[in-house]
Amino acid sequence: TKWVLKVKMDANGNPIRFKARVIARGFTQVQGIDFKETFAPTLRISPMRLVWGITAALNLELHHLDVETAFLHGDLEEEIYMEQPPHFQDPKHPIFVCKLKKSIYGLKQSPRMWHTKLHSHLIKIMFKRLASEPNLYIRKVGNIFVILGVYVDDLLIASNSIEGLHEATNQLQQAFPVKDLGPMEYCLGIKVSRNRIEGTLSISQKKTIEEILRNMTCKNATQHRHQWWGLKVH
Repeated sequence: TKWVLKVKMDANGNPIRFKARVIARGFTQVQGIDFKETFAPTLRISPMRLVWGITAALNLELHHLDVETAFLHGDLEEEIYMEQPPHFQDPKHPIFVCKLKKSIYGLKQSPRMWHTKLHSHLIKIMFKRLASEPNLYIRKVGNIFVILGVYVDDLLIASNSIEGLHEATNQLQQAFPVKDLGPMEYCLGIKVSRNRIEGTLSISQKKTIEEILRNMTCKNATQHRHQWWGLKVH
């Protein structure tokens, strides 16, 4: 195992959360013994843009949900053992190992196990998956409909009724630790700006573009230094 430390930023690049996570060293897993399937679909950008377009055209409610520690809810099909986390070993049994009851970050099958668990719950609460997009679900009860897009642990949820949106959110919260981040403003590196009076919704990836340019500038500077010293860069 190992510790992974990360600083989560908002749309303006300001730190909003410091995350510490214990992960498994999945590169030591053996296919056919420790895992079988690893594939887990993620929501493509085109249906995500479609949902945003429908939201603007029909003046829908649009919220951003976040599932905390999503991979820890997946049910493992294999028998897997893991070393005790660094600095958290049992002093009485330092050489003992942990038998995993659930999936954990770092395992190759964790994304698939989480997707399977979430899909089963969505079907249970009467959502239907679109045949053309495996991470887009729709539920319609009477005149109220809810659209749910899934990108790993980020969920975008749109509805023509705030009550319908809250009901679906509550049903998800009964099964998983889901945090309602309110009206969508920033998701997956995309800033969402909305004017409900004018019926417009615009998206921007300014922060992502600035990071790419910053990295390119640093890389070019490194190349120039290497060229100055007569080094060849590949």
